[in-house]
Amino acid sequence: MKCLILRLLANADSYFFDIFDAAIAGLLTDSGYQTTVLERTISEDMEMEAQVDGALEALTGLSPDLVFVSYSFDAAIAKKIKESSGSVVVVFGSVHALTNPSVDYVIGEPDPFVCLSLVRELARGPMGEPGELHGVASRSKPKPVLGLHGLSVRKIFSICRLAYENFVRIGPGKQVETRKHIVGNMGCPWRTVGKLDLPADSPLDIWRSGCSFCTRQDYEELDQAELLSLLGLQLDGVLEAFPNIDKLVLIDEAGLSYAGELARLVQSRPMTGTRLLVSGRLDHFARYGRMLEEALEILSGQNTISLYQFGIENFSESVLARYNKGISLNKSLESLKAMTGMADRNPGLEIEQSFGFILFDPWTSLAELHQNLEVLARFDMEPFRGRPEQTRLRLYPEVPLYWKAKEEGLLLEGETADEFGYQSGVPWRFKHREVAGIFETIQKQGRSLSTLELYKIIGPMKSKNGN
Repeated sequence: MKCLILRLLANADSYFFDIFDAAIAGLLTDSGYQTTVLERTISEDMEMEAQVDGALEALTGLSPDLVFVSYSFDAAIAKKIKESSGSVVVVFGSVHALTNPSVDYVIGEPDPFVCLSLVRELARGPMGEPGELHGVASRSKPKPVLGLHGLSVRKIFSICRLAYENFVRIGPGKQVETRKHIVGNMGCPWRTVGKLDLPADSPLDIWRSGCSFCTRQDYEELDQAELLSLLGLQLDGVLEAFPNIDKLVLIDEAGLSYAGELARLVQSRPMTGTRLLVSGRLDHFARYGRMLEEALEILSGQNTISLYQFGIENFSESVLARYNKGISLNKSLESLKAMTGMADRNPGLEIEQSFGFILFDPWTSLAELHQNLEVLARFDMEPFRGRPEQTRLRLYPEVPLYWKAKEEGLLLEGETADEFGYQSGVPWRFKHREVAGIFETIQKQGRSLSTLELYKIIGPMKSKNGN
């Protein structure tokens, strides 16, 4: 059986991490299944037809029996693949993708071993109950799978070879920088169940703990020696294929807790001029700030650090409670200000404009918008997140808040047309009509809005009964 992993990239520096695709390609190839990873770089001005057709031209020549669609997903892609090649189409992500009749199976996470199990079953012939496979959802068994089975860093990177030689890239565009990833942990250490009341028909394992809008799995238990060994294996595999890395991204919500040891690992390899990107929870910055300072000292003069994708989420206490963030607004602002101060003092530290933020969700009230606007008026958000006023919650059946929205009749039919890079989710409507009008007005602007402009849209509207 011939397999293909299709990656559609919005820019030429491979922002969406490819290390799991490389591990899948390695395991499938070493198990006797010919596997190609096809990367299609897309320019912003390209119509979807051109994006898909360009990828299909290369895909048709490879004649795969099965196509994995990696990370970013659009309904037109699966339909085109099915029509042009008749290949089995497997999507990584939410079970919601099965609403598209061209999608045959969904695998929640890009787990090489789940992929291998599915390929082996398909190679044997028609499957009776494919949904019974661990981590696989099918039309006959449309069970939620995203974030519920988990990716084991220990298992994947101690066994799977990173087959970057299986990658084929097609344009347009040239690579601007080499941005690669290593993975310390795919889980989240924040595991405290909030007070969100879920309806009786929601899957019992949908929300064991953590943030109510997130699909992060439980944090995998690894001692530091084993963790650093696994990171070293990954880094060596990446460097073998890409000797000159501009940015090395660490995937680990608790990465700051061992920032010094990570810096020593980087310094032990032939790496100079590399920017190390580290993410995590905002409350970790205060807890592990000394670790970050130690890492900066170790890297000084050779490599640098960027803080990226820390989750701010919102500037309203009621929203933070709804999301079960486990951190107060004041603590969030203190951490953000401390980050800015450390970056100002240290030339080896930068802040990347990629922090998580969600301004609108189905329950957003006028009072909550006013609370956010008050903070935005006195706090410079620009270094942390661009266009926060355009952000909105994405809902999937694997997200706890999906079930709350379903119970309250706030879900709509069909699928959202999200910006590139996010799988289309389940569309929803606003509970409060006034907020729906504000959202529509802001979206129509199609550009970043100043605080004054937002005041003109939101400010004059008075809250009624707190809504």
